[in-house]
Amino acid sequence: MSEANILNPTAASEVNPDYAWSAGLPQMHSKFQAKSGQVIGRQLLSRGRVYDVAWNSRPKTIADQLRQWEAQYRNDFFTFQDLERGRYFSGQFVAPLLESPAANNKWNLRGQFIEIPGLAMFSYPTAWATDAIFMEERDGFGKDLVKLVGTWVYRADPLGQHGVACYVSSTINDTAEWLYFGYGFRFWAPTAPDRGKVDVALDRTLVATVDQYTAGSVGSAVLLTDANVSLGLHRVKCTVKAKNVASSANNVLIDAIEVMQ
Repeated sequence: MSEANILNPTAASEVNPDYAWSAGLPQMHSKFQAKSGQVIGRQLLSRGRVYDVAWNSRPKTIADQLRQWEAQYRNDFFTFQDLERGRYFSGQFVAPLLESPAANNKWNLRGQFIEIPGLAMFSYPTAWATDAIFMEERDGFGKDLVKLVGTWVYRADPLGQHGVACYVSSTINDTAEWLYFGYGFRFWAPTAPDRGKVDVALDRTLVATVDQYTAGSVGSAVLLTDANVSLGLHRVKCTVKAKNVASSANNVLIDAIEVMQ
């Protein structure tokens, strides 16, 4: 399992790159704005993070280890640990490391690590409070962020939704879909005595059937978490299903999904 092969497994590892490195996502969005219109954007690419890393004045043993590592995984992948963020990334060096001799039989090396979407991970990210974002039902321009099929109604709800409102349907097999780029997701919705069930699928595979029925009304909360998901362009599809027999109605509320970045 390549994801278990960690370049820098501990904070004390001699192959940790020097600080400070540069890291970030490449530009994946194209944006356009008419002279008197709103900004329109579309994601065109699906790429992972890029790290520009360097090792300065390393002894020959460490320089040799890094050269061998790059060659070993030139056609494979490995795990890079970002100790500052407490996260792991699966990928490879984009090219052989550049090296130059330094004084006293030491070497300077530099290269670029790229995260590759779709790979298994040593540890999937779960820092929802700092690394996740909410995908609401509509953006600030009033445009739907969800693909809706059926008789959904957009309405305000007294249970404190993200973005103040939500979509509601009581028709079996109505669907709502989000498309996002990231890792795992969490499904948020309120529950109440008049709620039904909803199938939640990721990339056409059922994750779980969520029952939104509760004896009393409860504000929007996490009803489902799917964290072990590799980086990629994903589709979450929610399908209205038959209600719990204890429920007084078949209403399904779609509040938001929270996606790991």
